[in-house]
Amino acid sequence: MCFASTVLLALEIGVAVVPGGLVLGAAAAPAADLQGRADPLPPVPLWPADGETLFIASPVLVVEPRGPLGLYHFRVMEGGSVAAEGLSPLPSWQVESRGRGLQRGHGYEWSCRVYDGSEWSDWFSPNWRFAVAFGLRAPRPVLPEDSAVVRTRQPLLAVEPAPLPVRYCFRVWDGRTLIDEGSSTLPAYRVKGGSGSLEPGTQYLWSGRVVSPEDSSGWFVPQRTFVVEDEDAAVQGGIGTALEPVTARPSPFRDRVVFQTAPASGPVHVAVYARDGRRVWQQQAAPDSKQGSRTVWDGRDESGRSAAPGVYVGRVSAGGRRFVVKLVKTQ
Repeated sequence: MCFASTVLLALEIGVAVVPGGLVLGAAAAPAADLQGRADPLPPVPLWPADGETLFIASPVLVVEPRGPLGLYHFRVMEGGSVAAEGLSPLPSWQVESRGRGLQRGHGYEWSCRVYDGSEWSDWFSPNWRFAVAFGLRAPRPVLPEDSAVVRTRQPLLAVEPAPLPVRYCFRVWDGRTLIDEGSSTLPAYRVKGGSGSLEPGTQYLWSGRVVSPEDSSGWFVPQRTFVVEDEDAAVQGGIGTALEPVTARPSPFRDRVVFQTAPASGPVHVAVYARDGRRVWQQQAAPDSKQGSRTVWDGRDESGRSAAPGVYVGRVSAGGRRFVVKLVKTQ
């Protein structure tokens, strides 16, 4: 088909083709206008191969050419939605979605059909899949160490420096709530928090990634956790003296750990959290102004299932003050 014929055919279905194979308005072409009897055979896909991982956000889709005649209709799907589609007089088409590339870290499916001058073919089936990956590697976290107890409400987050000039991005969550984020040309960031600082006795999650003008990495996973300690609390993961306001022994433990608090006049509340910020168990004990309180965790979650071995954080509220202890559960 000559170029003039291709233009006329494209105009009939609501698009315009210009030299070089560029299709204007292709993504907006109603699918109903492109329907016809599927007499021609579907095109044979060539690239990207089924299951391919790509490192470019605007890949070129390629099918086998169908002789001198043909108008190719390409479509990219994400889930059940059309992410991008377009027409081309050539058996190839560069993917764009509203003028942008596809999203990194996402998976897609693609297919194509061809018009032979009289009818549209079926879409080739099944669809081929591909993923768009991040081109840069996520940075390695350095500080604070996972499950660390920090003694400042504005801790410093640090990752290993990248070999190329990049910008470092950081995020901090309280559970599922994003409370602080920032970026720096240096591989470190001082946490501020939404109200100026973080809260003592609270466990936070953090992660980081790197970006450049041309690319970016994903956020490093798994996220790291840290707990902000009260400035006047001297809890060292259950290891210390009888003067400590809260202890948790033994640690490491296998079947049970005992939280012992100093005498307090107010209620005592004990909660245990996993590294991802999820609460595993909690219990409230009666206050004792003479002997203190003694609370036992049997290593099971709130559903009665045995918690997995690993690192946990105990948060204890007693006498209007909050303390944290690091727990290690073994097999």
